[in-house]
Amino acid sequence: MKESLLNINKYGPHGYGWKEIRSIISPAFTTGKMKLMFGTIHERIETFIKVLEARVKQDDCVEIYE
Repeated sequence: MKESLLNINKYGPHGYGWKEIRSIISPAFTTGKMKLMFGTIHERIETFIKVLEARVKQDDCVEIYE
């Protein structure tokens, strides 16, 4: 594949069939792998929330579209 799978819009795969993309990506998202990722994802979200809360307390503008 020429394009990175992350650059392909999930609603219009630009010439690649959704079945092909799904067959490549699906093994990364098995139930077991999602359970293993949960702790890491949760930690990152907690850190993100703390950073946002600190910025809000400083009356700092948070640009979410950058």
